[in-house]
Amino acid sequence: MTNIELKKKLINKIEHLEDGYILEEVLHLLEFEESTKMYRLNDAQKIAVDEGRIQIASGQFHTKEQVQKEIDEWLAINN
Repeated sequence: MTNIELKKKLINKIEHLEDGYILEEVLHLLEFEESTKMYRLNDAQKIAVDEGRIQIASGQFHTKEQVQKEIDEWLAINN
């Protein structure tokens, strides 16, 4: 699909969207893509990132494979 075809398809989808939340998220995504400014974290976000780094350093994390296995097991039980 060419860029022109993609743009036309996006415009058509956006024109028919009624969900304000999705429209806002699309706008945020497009504005983020255009932004050349560095993203600034607020204090709560900085604390969350620091906590995540500490957890990773201490081995408190799951690999992608572990998470996928847990999801597969959960889906098998709940279907």
